[in-house]
Amino acid sequence: MDSKAMIVAERPSILLSELRCGTYSVLGYFWDFDATSSQRISTYQKLEQQWATVRAETPGAAVYQNEADVYEPDYIDAFWGSANYEQLSSIKQKYDPNHLLDCWHCVGWKGQQDSRFQCYPDISN
Repeated sequence: MDSKAMIVAERPSILLSELRCGTYSVLGYFWDFDATSSQRISTYQKLEQQWATVRAETPGAAVYQNEADVYEPDYIDAFWGSANYEQLSSIKQKYDPNHLLDCWHCVGWKGQQDSRFQCYPDISN
């Protein structure tokens, strides 16, 4: 095996527990194309309740960001791992200091108060 590939395998940007897991779980809900905002928020709230049950039964489990709960409460640890996050943040700062490539819960995310993320509904009600 190429030594560079081995180095990458030892320090991936995602959690090793995600790479080594035996099972993936995917939960999802759908709404009609003409659903109201309140119907969509209600759907998100139902999904959040189901994810809360999964989190309680699988403490410390990793998640794949692209298929995770968009409102993951502990996204730093769940998506990136607290131990990895500082290094990933420094890489982000080096290559994207102006936050051009920001996204919801990505490394370096400034939070929901950033005007680019105002379209995400508040589901905390």
